[in-house]
Amino acid sequence: MSIDKSVFKKKPATIICVDLGSFSIKAGYVGLDVDTGWMPDITQRPVVDLYKHRSGRDKILSHNVDEETEATETTVGKRLLEAEIDSFSQQYNFESVEAELSSILSQLLSSTEKDNSAFIFADAVSTSINDRCKLMTLSMEKFQCAGVYFVNQPILCAYANGRTTTTVLDCGFTQSVVTNIYDGIIDRPNVRHYALSGKHVTHAVANCLQLHERHLNNRALANSLSHATSKIGYEDMILTKLKREKLFVSKNIQKDREKSKSGSQIKRLELPDKSWITVDQCQYEGPEILFAQNTYGTRHVQESGNIVDMMMTNALRAKTPLTNVVFAGGTSMIPFFDAKIKREIISKSRDDEGKATLQVNIDPPTKRKPREFSAWAGGAIFAGISTMQGMLITKEEYFEYGADAIVPVRCIH
Repeated sequence: MSIDKSVFKKKPATIICVDLGSFSIKAGYVGLDVDTGWMPDITQRPVVDLYKHRSGRDKILSHNVDEETEATETTVGKRLLEAEIDSFSQQYNFESVEAELSSILSQLLSSTEKDNSAFIFADAVSTSINDRCKLMTLSMEKFQCAGVYFVNQPILCAYANGRTTTTVLDCGFTQSVVTNIYDGIIDRPNVRHYALSGKHVTHAVANCLQLHERHLNNRALANSLSHATSKIGYEDMILTKLKREKLFVSKNIQKDREKSKSGSQIKRLELPDKSWITVDQCQYEGPEILFAQNTYGTRHVQESGNIVDMMMTNALRAKTPLTNVVFAGGTSMIPFFDAKIKREIISKSRDDEGKATLQVNIDPPTKRKPREFSAWAGGAIFAGISTMQGMLITKEEYFEYGADAIVPVRCIH
């Protein structure tokens, strides 16, 4: 194959950040003006089959715990050490990736711009080197881009919030990940993956609707709930609209349940076919499975703990204070999510004298950079630094050394 060496001398004029999320793919030009807001140009789903599970004991949760930490953990969910939960491995469906990237490029770039564009991929912490190499090969040979770089999503979430040292809780659709970052480098031995996530909230909402609501004569809603209750991970337009517009984390679950019994908390939701339904208990019972067991969630997932126990366990094991916490992911955008976590951690960490042993400081969300797009926004910021052009893996380097040799060395984030 003959290679046109003249393309090597060109510096990429256009950089596109592509966030390969577990629920959707976000892509857009970087270097936006701050007044326009940090929002991707394109958001598409479904994107790829990112995560495949295998059941068994989570090896990450059962290694080298000293006696002092183990004794302390009895009050914050020691059952996490013994529970059988899902462990995750990242696996891309490259046919889907190729189709999605082709669609994105056709919308964002003209044919003359492709040779002079570069990609920054925001991927999960669990993405393998092998899959990064395949993405590199796909970008260089199929799409003829001028440069590629890979950065893990938690690092970009931290950058989007102006942090280089922080703890990131990425509560997405497929899994929740707690990551400690020090000076822009991930503490990989202490990365925690948990099964509890947005898909379980969707499953609980569907179960609650089926049990308590009185409008299942709507065929579209009935079909949606039937799929969602039979298969964890299913979410369509109706359930997405319900989650975005009506869900909230309860400040006092008992009071909200009493209001539901009295009928004072009923709200209406307009469906895509312009019909209306009333929603009541599902508004708060769905998100509640992230914090406590209830009758609508999945038993084996709930028994493995909750979001608060996960964060406290991570803080104790990694000996990391929770004074600088960043939230990311669409599930963390549920109203009152931050306040509930902060209140529960302080409550559970009180000693015999009633003093809280853990202090929590959570970065508040901003309208200009919503948590749903924080990894993409961080990629836009990362691409704007002065040294970014030198970090890109160029066509010349790819064809000279190969993806297998250069990706593990150059892409350290």
